[in-house]
Amino acid sequence: MNDSKKLLSVKNMAKISILSVIAFILMQIELPLPIFPSFLKVDLSDLPALIGGFALGPAVGILIELFKNLMHLTRTSTSGVGELANFLVGIALVVPASMIYFKNKTKKNAIIGLLVGTIVMGIVGGIFNYFVLLPFYFVNYFIHVFFKFI
Repeated sequence: MNDSKKLLSVKNMAKISILSVIAFILMQIELPLPIFPSFLKVDLSDLPALIGGFALGPAVGILIELFKNLMHLTRTSTSGVGELANFLVGIALVVPASMIYFKNKTKKNAIIGLLVGTIVMGIVGGIFNYFVLLPFYFVNYFIHVFFKFI
């Protein structure tokens, strides 16, 4: 059986669905950080994606991140910009971590993968926030305000 058939087996689709729903539920839990701006919160919703990525591979981690953010679009207050940011930063953590661990499943590789994923997440998050997400959010905000007064 080839890899795409293994990924799309009923058993794996059930696992992806369950982990996506758990991630969505965890995304609803907002833990503010005391000394930071109110929009920065501890996000535990990447844990199911990491578990799925470690168990079934990086593609599953990406799918869990995608489904979690698609479900959260129904409750958004950022017109999708927050979900795009969460998706990009989530896959920046999950993909490197699960790729390193998936090659050789040891505790050492899990720790190395998480460290590399955290570093990549910080770099990708900073670059995308500065060049893409913040400008997109401001344009989106001004369009929303403009049409609100019309």
